[in-house]
Amino acid sequence: MNQFIITRRQHSELIQMDPLHAYADESGTHTSDGVLCIAASVSTESRWQLFEKEWAPHVADLPRGFHAKECPRLIPLLGGLMAQHTLLAHISTIEAAEYHRLFPPWVKSHMGGPYRLSMMMSFIGIGAWSRSRGLGRIRWSIEKGHKEFPHLAKTLAIIMHTEENRDLFQMESWEPVTKAVLPVHCADTIAHQASRSLVTKEPNPF
Repeated sequence: MNQFIITRRQHSELIQMDPLHAYADESGTHTSDGVLCIAASVSTESRWQLFEKEWAPHVADLPRGFHAKECPRLIPLLGGLMAQHTLLAHISTIEAAEYHRLFPPWVKSHMGGPYRLSMMMSFIGIGAWSRSRGLGRIRWSIEKGHKEFPHLAKTLAIIMHTEENRDLFQMESWEPVTKAVLPVHCADTIAHQASRSLVTKEPNPF
């Protein structure tokens, strides 16, 4: 299992800014290659508003909406907007075979599949990043299309149940969303590019 954190702006610029909002998505089930990638893109509420204003015209007429796998011509443009408006990208990857080899059944019975474990690593990684810089709790929006999402929702209910847990994960709130929510396109693209890079061994542009 691998984790990567990409900071797009100097840490000093983050202090005293408006609330943070993270959008998360996964790279798909990837039954053929066995690689799952969770990506989360973090910025402030005001910067997300600026991102949406600039990105919306480019995806408004797409018949099926934006999906990174289907819209490669838009990825360079989106990458530029992410560099301009987002603060952090977190990538968590795991191979399904590795997960099943490393973890005993009793762990998997509590943790579920690779999806929920990867999401938990994203919560922990981004929470630690925010806490170390005194940036406060984070609002999460999580794309709900994965088959394991209902299990993740149960885990999130436990996290949100006590102030101690919310402080541990630096989590203010969470909500399920669809790919129609524009900032999710950032996480979708980062996850797609990262998982593709792992399978093809090509450099990851992000």
